[in-house]
Amino acid sequence: MRGIRKFTFVEPKSERPNVYSGIHIPRTGAVLLATLLRQAGYETKVFCEDIASLDAEELFSADAVGISSLTNTARAGYAIAARCRERGIPVVMGGTHATFLAEEALDYADFVVKGEGEAPLLELLEALRGGGSFEDIPNLSYWSGGRAGRGRKVHNPNRAFVRDLDALPIPDFGLVHGWGKGCITSIMTSRGCPYDCTFCSVTAMLGRGYRCVSEDRVIEELRRYRDRDYVFFCDDNFTVNRRRTKNLLQRKIREGLGMKWSAQVRTEIADDPELLRLMRDSQCFNIYVGFESFNPRTLALYNKRMDVGRIQRSMEIFHKHRIKVHGMFVLGSDADDAESVRNTVHLAKKLDIDTVQFMILTPIPGTVLTEEFRAEERIRTADWNLFDGHYVTYEPRRLTPYELQRETLRAFRKFYSLPRVVGRALRGDKWVALLRLKARRYIKQWRRQNQLFLRRLREEVLAEARRLSAAGRGRRARRVALPKGQLPPTLERFVCSFFRQLGVKVISLEMEGRESLEELAQRAAEALARWRVRVDFLVLPALRPWKISTVASPLLDIPSTPSHAPLLHLPVEADGTPSYPAFARIGMVFTRKVQKVNRAFQSALRELEKTRLPLL
Repeated sequence: MRGIRKFTFVEPKSERPNVYSGIHIPRTGAVLLATLLRQAGYETKVFCEDIASLDAEELFSADAVGISSLTNTARAGYAIAARCRERGIPVVMGGTHATFLAEEALDYADFVVKGEGEAPLLELLEALRGGGSFEDIPNLSYWSGGRAGRGRKVHNPNRAFVRDLDALPIPDFGLVHGWGKGCITSIMTSRGCPYDCTFCSVTAMLGRGYRCVSEDRVIEELRRYRDRDYVFFCDDNFTVNRRRTKNLLQRKIREGLGMKWSAQVRTEIADDPELLRLMRDSQCFNIYVGFESFNPRTLALYNKRMDVGRIQRSMEIFHKHRIKVHGMFVLGSDADDAESVRNTVHLAKKLDIDTVQFMILTPIPGTVLTEEFRAEERIRTADWNLFDGHYVTYEPRRLTPYELQRETLRAFRKFYSLPRVVGRALRGDKWVALLRLKARRYIKQWRRQNQLFLRRLREEVLAEARRLSAAGRGRRARRVALPKGQLPPTLERFVCSFFRQLGVKVISLEMEGRESLEELAQRAAEALARWRVRVDFLVLPALRPWKISTVASPLLDIPSTPSHAPLLHLPVEADGTPSYPAFARIGMVFTRKVQKVNRAFQSALRELEKTRLPLL
C-alpha cells in the first residue's frame, strides 16, 4: 500500500429530502478526527455534502478516505466508497450505521472503525504506514487477507470509552470544505446519556455514563467563536449536570461571550428557575426538546420517564423566560392509533410550541426497539434511504403503514398551516414565521417526490379488495356469514359490531357441535346454497394465532368454485387481540375510506371494553 499522507473525510448527503435538508451543520466527529490527524502530521480535509458538493478531484487525490454515515446516508456512503476503491484508494467507514452493522459495511470498505474512533484511526494509519498488524487495534473491523486478498471478516472488540475528553483537540471547522459565515458551529461539551430511550442508539454508541469536557475547555472553545452570532451545543442532553451547566452559563455571561446558543434538553429543567434565568441571560435562543408524544402509554413504551403534565407545564415556563422551543415527536408506537397521533398534533398547537418535527418511529440499528422489531419480524425493508424518520419502515400495531404515513403528513400540514405562519408574522416573530414557511415548502416537496411511495402503501390496504376483483368477485353483496357459537362470545360480538358499523349485514348460521374448520366451512357453504344467499365471505375461527409479521399474507381463501364463498380466518393475535392492520384490509373490501374502517374497529373495541371480558 502506498504511503498515507493525505486523508480525506466525507459526510454523505441524504438522497431524499428531510427536515434537516439545507441546515449547514456538520457533525463534530469527522471534524474532530480531521483535526486529530492534522496534529499527527497528516494533510486532511472534510467534505460535508450538506454544506458543499464533493470535489471529485480533491477526493481522488487522497491516499485514504474516511466516510462517516448515518443509516439514511449509508447507501450514499457506499457509493462513494465504491468510486474510491475502484481507483485503489483504501476506504475506512465509521459512524453509527457502520458501528452497528460492521459486517455489512465491510462489503463496501477496507476497514470499519466502530464507536469512538480517535485512537483506533490513528493506530490503523500507523499500522498501514509501517506494515503492522491490525489484530490488536481495538474498535477495528477488517479483512484478514488485506485489501487484495480480502479473506474473512474480522471484528476486534471495542476498547473502553474515552474518559478524558480534554485530551482531544478542539475541532477545527476550517478544515470543512465550503465552511463559511452561514454555517453553524457545533460545540461538544459531553458524551453519553444517562437515559435509555428504546428508539435511540446514543447509549449503545456512546454509553449511559455522562462524560464531560472541563468547564475551562468549553469556555476556551467559546472564545474561539466570539465573532459568531450563534453556536449549537451538540450534546445529546446539555443539562444532565445542572450545576455544571449553570457554571458554564455564568462564565459565558461574565466573559461577555454574547453569541446566541441552543441545545438539546429535557423538560425537567423547567423546574429549575435559576437555570432558566441563566439560560435566558446567556442568550439561549431556542432549545430542542424530545417530547416524543402526548400519549402516556407511548411515553412508557419509549422509556422516556416523563409525564404529559410536566410537558404541558414546561411549555408555559419556557415561553415565560422567552426561550423558543423546537418540539421533537416520534409517532407510531404500539400504543399509538390515529386518534392519539391527532391528539399529539392538537396539543402541540394548543401549547404554542414554536416549531416541531413529527418523525415516524424508525428501527435504526443499535436500538432496543430495533432488536424487538427484528425478533417479531416487523421490519419491512432494508432500503436505508428510507430510514430518516420520514417513512414507515416497520409494521405498526394499531395503524396501517398507509395511515401512519398519512397521519404524519397531516400532522405537519396542520401544524404548519398558512394561518399559523401568518399568525406568528403578525406577532412580530419573523424567525419562527420564516421557519414555519420553510417547513410548508418542505412538506410540498416531500409529497411531490413520494407520490409513488404513498400509492404503494395504499395499495397494501386494498390488497384483499384487489384479490377479490381479480377473481371475478368484485361485485359486493355487503353480507358476511358467521357460524354461530364457533367463536368466543366477546369476539363474536366484536366481529358483528365491526361489520355492522361498515354497513355490512352479518348472517348468523346455526351450527351444531364442534367440527374441523374444513367440515364447518363445507356445511356453511351447503347451508348458504340451500338458502340461495350470497355473501362476500364466510367468517371462521383462526387457524393459528395471527402474527403482525404476517400482515402482508393473504387473508381470504378464495375457492375456484364461484358458488362457494371466500373464507376469512379471523386475524386474532395470541393474546386474543384482533389485529387492526389485518382488519383494515378486510374493511377496505366494503369501503375505500380507511378512516371509516378505523372508526368501525375502534368503536367495536370500545363496546368490548364495556364488557370488561377477555376476547378469548
